[in-house]
Amino acid sequence: MISGSSSWLLKRPNCNFSLCCYDKTTTNPEVFKCKFFELRSEFSHHVQIYTDGSKDGIRTAAAVVAPNSVKTVRLPDNASIFAAEIHALDMALDIIRRTRSKDCVVFSDSLSSLQAIESCKVENTLILKILKDHNQLINSGKSITFCWIPSHGYPSGIVGIRGNEDADIAAKAGLDVAITNMRFPVSDLFTCVNQLCVKEWQQLWNQCSSNKLYSVQPVIGRSVSSSLGRYGSVLINRLQIGYTRLTNSYLLKGESQPVCEACRSPLTVKHILVNCTRYSAACQRYFGVDTLKDVFENVASRNIIAYVKDIGFYNRI
Repeated sequence: MISGSSSWLLKRPNCNFSLCCYDKTTTNPEVFKCKFFELRSEFSHHVQIYTDGSKDGIRTAAAVVAPNSVKTVRLPDNASIFAAEIHALDMALDIIRRTRSKDCVVFSDSLSSLQAIESCKVENTLILKILKDHNQLINSGKSITFCWIPSHGYPSGIVGIRGNEDADIAAKAGLDVAITNMRFPVSDLFTCVNQLCVKEWQQLWNQCSSNKLYSVQPVIGRSVSSSLGRYGSVLINRLQIGYTRLTNSYLLKGESQPVCEACRSPLTVKHILVNCTRYSAACQRYFGVDTLKDVFENVASRNIIAYVKDIGFYNRI
């Protein structure tokens, strides 16, 4: 019995990526099909098995198609498509375990899954299970090759590999069967948990509509582009929260609130960006919007920075 701590004892799976040398965006589907037939001919005396995974919303399923056998399994909700593809490969190994034939080949269109098992990424429990099952079968005298093949639909057209299409149909059908109780990596739930947290956060924020920042950013979760550089990001953040050195340093100095020299109105971020008559021409040139909310929702951050530079306030924010 091999434990996770001694995974270095596991035999590395034999994975064939020969079809990867063809660009999937430009290669004619007929060329892919011919190259596949050439590859398959090398395994004419092997048991040929096809696997696939499918995901629709929170539903995920895996399928395996072998001679005279089709099996589908629906994974727990929110499982990733990667988990489905890996589970399909493990289902193929289960078929290999039950067959009397010594030589077997498994065709999969999931490049990431095959690369993961070939790289022996044992930190993933699903990968570790496949490696252990594969090792057991190899030690029992089986010969197993995993081959990557193009998926049934590609940018360049429909490839049309029969076994792969059958596996795809079976995987999609598996989305409607009962869920099979099984373990899958907790990392598959990260997206779901993140979405739930964002939803709860948004509901709390919606209750703060009287907050002046709510009108600037009613939808939470958006961040300032990291391509702006540090000062550019700081500048945009200061403008969004409405507190800058130019408009709010008087609070620290114990002075009166500054006023706009042109309008004699209180000098605020909103006044500078959308209300000041002195800068209305520049405002229209860089923004073309009339509200603070529209400025931060619909105007590129670089345009906002360019506007602030143009009116001479860049180093005073």
